[in-house]
Amino acid sequence: NTILWALLALIHYPETQEKLYQELLENIGEQVLPSIDQRDKLPLFRAFIQEIFRFKTLVPLSVTHRASDDVEIGGYVIPKGTKVFPNIHAVHHDPNIWKNPSEFNIYRHIDKDGKFIPSKKVIPFGIGCRSCLGEKLARIEIFLFLANIIKRFKVLPDPKSQDLPEFKDGVNSIIYVPYRYKVVAKPRIVNE
Repeated sequence: NTILWALLALIHYPETQEKLYQELLENIGEQVLPSIDQRDKLPLFRAFIQEIFRFKTLVPLSVTHRASDDVEIGGYVIPKGTKVFPNIHAVHHDPNIWKNPSEFNIYRHIDKDGKFIPSKKVIPFGIGCRSCLGEKLARIEIFLFLANIIKRFKVLPDPKSQDLPEFKDGVNSIIYVPYRYKVVAKPRIVNE
């Protein structure tokens, strides 16, 4: 579902899609397909994925944790043994952490020198010992899929479909997903 949100973002932000494509060309070349070993050469691409994770939190509440001791947070006492649901969505949209949290902005993850800023505050896979066991694999798969799609195709809205959802809207249930939509993957022409 992260990929569905990312494809929708590429359609709604075509200038970002073009910048990601140019970054791939400049750092990997025209003939080489992206691999995980090249991830560090692609700061804008990594920022795009991190912003998708932040802006479109798939699972708003993480799995339950249990307070191991009595603890006071913000004037409230949480007794030992209390079940706690970490609110990932609240962290990802907290104005005390993020400037303009309701705006999609990949540059919040890029420093003044153009380097990617990994954030411990983007926690789409949960936190602590109860975080997702498949996090590493998911991050690799998302990177490889998106990098290879953008390298080989331009992602466009399907001209036959009138139903392209807004990037801000989605369906909330156990997970947060975009409304159904169709895309066209137009092959990019590579210079011979």
